[in-house]
Amino acid sequence: MPATVIPGRSRTHRLRWWALAVLALGLFMASLDNTILNVALPTLARELHASTDQLQWTVDAYQVTYAGLLLVAGGLVDRWGRSRTFLAGTTVFGSFSLVAGLVSTTELLIGARAVMGVGAALLAPSTLALVSSIFADRKERTLAFAIWSAANGAGGAAGPLLSGLLLEHFSWGSIFLI
Repeated sequence: MPATVIPGRSRTHRLRWWALAVLALGLFMASLDNTILNVALPTLARELHASTDQLQWTVDAYQVTYAGLLLVAGGLVDRWGRSRTFLAGTTVFGSFSLVAGLVSTTELLIGARAVMGVGAALLAPSTLALVSSIFADRKERTLAFAIWSAANGAGGAAGPLLSGLLLEHFSWGSIFLI
């Protein structure tokens, strides 16, 4: 006879809200990077001697790869699995965020931002799929999706604010190291 899982008793069931926090944080960071660079553009122009075209590509490299690969990444979630895709996206996004924070040329920053967009594209659909699979109860799932959506919106809204705070106290690279 198969074992019956009693809601509230299994370890997975008890940790589902912590899992949601991790997933929402990942999506928050991916969304944050859509807007965090805008306030830093004058600083980048001055410190990296970047042209207007280079600054535009620094912003667009992330957004183009993120948006362009989002549907493809959704298919990869189906092939690789939700958790594996989330871990791959987190690893790529985090690694190249570190690279972006440490580079010394605009060209390298553009490349790092493009690869960060690949990581973000893997993150977003995998977090949605994981939230959907973790929360079976309809009311809890509705709340979980609301939290997930709020994290996405909050990340975009927080980008300029966090960028300004970090630039006031640290170098431009700090905006990628959070």
